[in-house]
Amino acid sequence: MNKRIALFIIMIVTITFTAGSAYAQIDGLKQKKSPEERAQKMSDKMSKKLSLTSDQYNQVYSIMLSHAQQADQIRSSNDKQSCKEQMKKLRQSTDSQLQAVFTEEQLQKYNELKMMMKEKRKNKKGKLNPNNN
Repeated sequence: MNKRIALFIIMIVTITFTAGSAYAQIDGLKQKKSPEERAQKMSDKMSKKLSLTSDQYNQVYSIMLSHAQQADQIRSSNDKQSCKEQMKKLRQSTDSQLQAVFTEEQLQKYNELKMMMKEKRKNKKGKLNPNNN
């Protein structure tokens, strides 16, 4: 009788943990957003941070949509090194296109935001690899 109860408890605990980890994995999976969704998200962020006019917003959205579509094409290639180089060129091209849209004040704020994001990524990489001093 005690063996049955112990076995039953072990089964319940196992099922609970298995189901919990399965749900956590499902919740942890991010659905890949479409280029349009990514472009809108970035454009909305820039509009909020840089106080874009509606004309600027439309230009930024167009640039970001093109960037997202090209990035998807580049990522679908198998050559990792080539992908890295192409993505770097794409980011530089997108950056220069965006800079042409902004006023001097917005450009200054944009550059500050880029530096902050660079620092944030740098700090995040350091946390992932504690031996990286």
